[in-house]
Amino acid sequence: MSETVYTYTHGDVFTLKVMGRNAGRYEAYCKRIGVEEGSDESRVDISSPNGVEQLKPPFFETRYFLRCDFKDASIRGAVFFHKMASVSEAFDFDGKTLVGVLDFVNAPGKFHFEIVWYRGGIRESAAFDWMVVSEKLNVQSDYNEIVTTIEENAPGLVRAFLAKSKGAAGLIRRDDTNDAIWADIFNEIGDRYQRACEWIVNRPHLKYISEVEYRRAGLVKRWTPGLVNSYATMGKGQRAVALFRTEHISPQVDTVENRFVKFTLRSVVARLEKFASVCEGHKTVSEVFVTDLRARAAKLAKTMRNPFFAGVGRFTGLRQESMVLQRRQGYADIYATWLMLKHTLDTTQTGLAVGHRPISALYEFWCFLRMADLLEKDFGFGRPEGMIDGAKVYDDLFEEPDPDKIDTTTLSALTYKFPEKDGVSIKLLYQQNYGKETVDGDLAYYNPQRPDIVLVIERGKDVFTYLFDAKYRIDERGGKDASPAEPINDMHRYRDAILYRSQEDDRKLSRQIVGAYVLYPGRPLPQSYNYAELIKNENIGAIPLLPGEDGGSALKSFIGEILSKKTPESHLSADIPTRGTTVVVGKDEGEFLENEVVYGTYAAGQLDWILEKHMYNLPVDEAEKFGIVDMGTAEQKKILYLVAFRGTGSHRVFRLLPGVCKVTPNDLWEMGYPRQCRYDEYWLFKLGEELGLR
Repeated sequence: MSETVYTYTHGDVFTLKVMGRNAGRYEAYCKRIGVEEGSDESRVDISSPNGVEQLKPPFFETRYFLRCDFKDASIRGAVFFHKMASVSEAFDFDGKTLVGVLDFVNAPGKFHFEIVWYRGGIRESAAFDWMVVSEKLNVQSDYNEIVTTIEENAPGLVRAFLAKSKGAAGLIRRDDTNDAIWADIFNEIGDRYQRACEWIVNRPHLKYISEVEYRRAGLVKRWTPGLVNSYATMGKGQRAVALFRTEHISPQVDTVENRFVKFTLRSVVARLEKFASVCEGHKTVSEVFVTDLRARAAKLAKTMRNPFFAGVGRFTGLRQESMVLQRRQGYADIYATWLMLKHTLDTTQTGLAVGHRPISALYEFWCFLRMADLLEKDFGFGRPEGMIDGAKVYDDLFEEPDPDKIDTTTLSALTYKFPEKDGVSIKLLYQQNYGKETVDGDLAYYNPQRPDIVLVIERGKDVFTYLFDAKYRIDERGGKDASPAEPINDMHRYRDAILYRSQEDDRKLSRQIVGAYVLYPGRPLPQSYNYAELIKNENIGAIPLLPGEDGGSALKSFIGEILSKKTPESHLSADIPTRGTTVVVGKDEGEFLENEVVYGTYAAGQLDWILEKHMYNLPVDEAEKFGIVDMGTAEQKKILYLVAFRGTGSHRVFRLLPGVCKVTPNDLWEMGYPRQCRYDEYWLFKLGEELGLR
């Protein structure tokens, strides 16, 4: 049942109501973050034009219906102002009421927007900052640690994230990130800056200069007693040609402070216009956002054309601190605004912006760094060699991949190669691309694939590839934290879609992925659902991974288990063959060669004897097809691949043991062979363990 979760009245202009279904969410939220209901710690800041209020969270990860009723019939052109087109275009204004739906599903964090309207042709607005919380996640705590970790490893990435989350939705050029941050922060403080500029134009700081001039008597404007005495003592002829020294004080606008103001105005206008040009026409950026950028730039440009600035020179820097810039009204506001725009932001204190892949994008990269840290420190592989393609990492972090535009001929945006240890080499890849054009033998035939994290383990000639996809989403299964079902389904897709093409024979394809797993922000076991049985049976599953001291215990245990596997059989123990087939695995020393495999058939009733005696007989004449011409070539065979005759059973694969010999039909009859022998001589192979297929 929907209820009104938030109400705000903006004087005599409008009343805003937000309706949604919050039943039970607050209680679950308090339980999740470990605070008492009603405590100060359970409250969040909700900002409106009336100020900041600390309220019980009114907004959770769900959908809300927003209704804004305007009281003044003269109001025109009301809009819901947000940077993203998908958000602003979800609202309609019928002349009296502005209505729309806000979707906060899977998007916790800070949500900033404005209600904008026109009255008498003048633009008016009311700005809001809402904190959207999750009853399943401790977003703020997770965010702080994630940002700190990423800043330590790649400082520029968080700067790019701020640009994406604070207004650069849809941008793909790394060069534009500074302008994006600049423009959005200025949007919040621009009115203050504009008022300060107008104040200075009307009440500027002036510099008074003493000027000395020598003038003839007829041009002297102010006679001092000294000038009068000098004039009186001169003769008549002397007075006509004499020059009298005059001094006067004149106000000058060309001060260092006014030069600074003019410089900031020119810079602000240029950057706003540049960013508006970048955003203009981009499908994900709302039209009202671009229009507002243009309007702000035009208004400031008009101020800059004021005659006052015509007499102000070029700014060459501040050689010392200016008390005028720090204390005088107007100047102090401009100086503070400029410093705010100029200096790097404290990212841990910046709000999370809903709708721009905020913490979810950072969580993906944090998972990669966390896994690298485990391999380096906990498993002793040492510091990896990293190769960062900066621009590509920015794009992969903050842009939804377009299957038609993924560059599948390049490798991952980030590759870590760890030093070899105990004969094992490891590569960790972030945002690896797979497409129809192979890269080092890897390919995906139909649609390009790009999992978040790829772990490649090389032991001798054996290569085992594991995939991990990080999703900052959580569900519940049996009262415990769990991964949503959809990401686990994606793991099946990855494993089936990503293949390997043999370098020797491009017609030979094989499965590349041993296992695929979801990383999700669940609490450590046993508070999270245990996917051990699913992983054991299918090599598909999910692993909880949260920031915090114990948050990576499940992943550490899982990686340790993978690294402890030393044979292909152990890695592929959960590989399920297609119905009617079996699986052939590689040996410890490398792949089995074609001349090491012997092929055979079995008929109904014959398989029982093969399994009981652990033997298989092959006619000598038939064996020549497989290169067996003598005892030496027979002993080279390592694998027996049996095919059911006329569909009487499934395919079976066995390892061959030393001790091959030749036997006669009589020898086979004495061993209880169930079928009539039609050949004079047979090779008899001893069978070892039954194997699975790769």
